[in-house]
Amino acid sequence: MLKGRSEREEFHEANDKISHHTDRKEDQSNQLRRWKPPSENTILINTDVAPRSKEIVATNFRGILVNTWAIPNSVCRIPIMEEALSVKQALLKAKQQEWDSILQSDCKNLMDKINNEVLEDAQLGGVLVDIVRIKKWFKKRSSSFIPRGGNHISHNFAKFALSLCKEVMWKESFPFLVGKHNQS
Repeated sequence: MLKGRSEREEFHEANDKISHHTDRKEDQSNQLRRWKPPSENTILINTDVAPRSKEIVATNFRGILVNTWAIPNSVCRIPIMEEALSVKQALLKAKQQEWDSILQSDCKNLMDKINNEVLEDAQLGGVLVDIVRIKKWFKKRSSSFIPRGGNHISHNFAKFALSLCKEVMWKESFPFLVGKHNQS
């Protein structure tokens, strides 16, 4: 009888450890998806791509939208190429605005290539070289992957841009979204 009780206790203890470990992983996953503001006086730029459009969203450290660009594509290319072209355009727009910027994209493969400066890629060719070169123009050269859950505003704008025929920029008034990131 004592042995049976001991096995039951071991079973419950093991389940509690698994449950606690799973809860911790879910908390970490939720933290990755949650939007995090940049430091003061820094603009956070998020990019996303839909099948025939690109979106660039710029927010300040308070989470308030500063600018957005919806850019329709005339040709549907390879998805990672579209993501790379979107990142390149985002950096060029940040430079035009004279922003010190942090860049985020939900394309992990691309962000890893940019951060590790993996420039030899048959699909992306000179676009990666351009991105790394342009990134060096900024004091803050941070770029990172953000899961789609934390990139929802640029994702929604990219879908919205599907109906556009030419590039559109919004500065103070935004079409259908509130001007602040949902930080939940």
